[in-house]
Amino acid sequence: MRSSDVDRSSSDGRRSSRTGRTPSGLKYLTGLTVLAALVAGISGIASLVGAQGGSADGVIGLISIGAAVGLCCLAYGLWTVEPWAWRWGLALYGLLTLANILSGNILTVFFLLGVLVYLIYVRYDFRRTRHSRAR
Repeated sequence: MRSSDVDRSSSDGRRSSRTGRTPSGLKYLTGLTVLAALVAGISGIASLVGAQGGSADGVIGLISIGAAVGLCCLAYGLWTVEPWAWRWGLALYGLLTLANILSGNILTVFFLLGVLVYLIYVRYDFRRTRHSRAR
């Protein structure tokens, strides 16, 4: 790690999020987020197409499409290491974890818990310093 990659305001010497480089773990998470957005969008459209008038499938389809839009916004924020993306990531992946707990998808729950733990681990990469906001 070069000395220019170290955030001078951070006491633990972590890499600054303003160096222009996205950590590789966040790149992988962004790819998975885009994939989840595609799956949610396709399933939402399929639910809307197959919905009878007044059925729950239409509501589920709209929720899935809304989740897909939220996940696309989150993917952008993760890729560019925006400070708001950390909170949105915790919220969206937390809701996905809760939904999978309720539906009994244990393997998916463990995966999503891993994503939440990773987001908590990299929270310092999402902090902006006073100097980076002035640029």
